[in-house]
Amino acid sequence: LMNKKIAIKNFRVFKDYSDFELKPITILTGTNSSGKSSFIKALKLIQNNISTSTPDASNFNKLEFNIQDTYSLGGFSKINSIYSDEKDIYFKISYSNDLFGELYSEIVYEPNNSYRKDEGVIKKHTIYKDGKILIEIKYDEEECLLKKSFDNKDIWVRVFFELLKET
Repeated sequence: LMNKKIAIKNFRVFKDYSDFELKPITILTGTNSSGKSSFIKALKLIQNNISTSTPDASNFNKLEFNIQDTYSLGGFSKINSIYSDEKDIYFKISYSNDLFGELYSEIVYEPNNSYRKDEGVIKKHTIYKDGKILIEIKYDEEECLLKKSFDNKDIWVRVFFELLKET
């Protein structure tokens, strides 16, 4: 699995989508407060949440902030862009693999309205191939709802999360 590009929206200094192309060696440059550290913190936050998800991906829908090495982000309310009133946070990840070729995922997190206010939960996860929706997963607090999928959606979701965990 090869990540090629990551885009972030409404995360700390990133009000609109900001794209970052990834290469074997990626160098971030910029003035103070331009988003270099925010980009690294976003990557670490997603990496920690993917790497700590269970084998069946049942806890992948939460954006946890109590995991070690989350760079003291504080919680969901503290990572929203200070330049936007929008509450959702967006990540786009472009990648390729031998099985599916070129794909990109858009993951939308929203504040958790249950007992843990400063935790984020996935609102929607959409996977695109050739600009078309391949699978779209919409979540609610009780269960994961699949809008579109392959015929064997349970295996597909499990395979996809296992591929993500490898990165």
